[in-house]
Amino acid sequence: MTDDFFDCLKEAMHDIKTKFLFKGAFMSKITNTSKEDVHPEWLLGDNPNAIENQEKRGQDELVNSSQLPFNLANFREDALNIYKKLGIEILEYPNSLEDEIFIKVRLPKGWKLQATNHSMRSLLIDNKDRTRAMIFYKAAFYDRHAHISFTTRFKIERIWDEEVFKKYSDCYE
Repeated sequence: MTDDFFDCLKEAMHDIKTKFLFKGAFMSKITNTSKEDVHPEWLLGDNPNAIENQEKRGQDELVNSSQLPFNLANFREDALNIYKKLGIEILEYPNSLEDEIFIKVRLPKGWKLQATNHSMRSLLIDNKDRTRAMIFYKAAFYDRHAHISFTTRFKIERIWDEEVFKKYSDCYE
């Protein structure tokens, strides 16, 4: 085989890799939309779907990345401590020069990020297909933020039987 063949093969591989990067297959970083060019025309209605498209792109990048939000929705505990307890390995801490709201992680084997039908909500799913957390990510350039809310594996709900409730409701008056 000639050098021309290998040069051509290298060029083809580069093109394939580039196409996959833009489609998100090998994407590892989420775009910091607050550092992109300002688009005042989006806010003035010249492109009514632009912000929604940016948020959908943000969700696509999130679920194809190796990043999770740095902030918790409730501030009772540090997200980093919870990540460690769940076996999520922290590979890189937030860097305010690059992106202060996400950290690079390695999920436990079989865990994944999954999109929902709402562009600002995604799920962290474990290896048994259980939802472990809900991730809120607003990718809009003018108000970009993200947080994670962990779910409990078990919960107790009070279910009222309507007839029983009516029978004893005057006890609570």
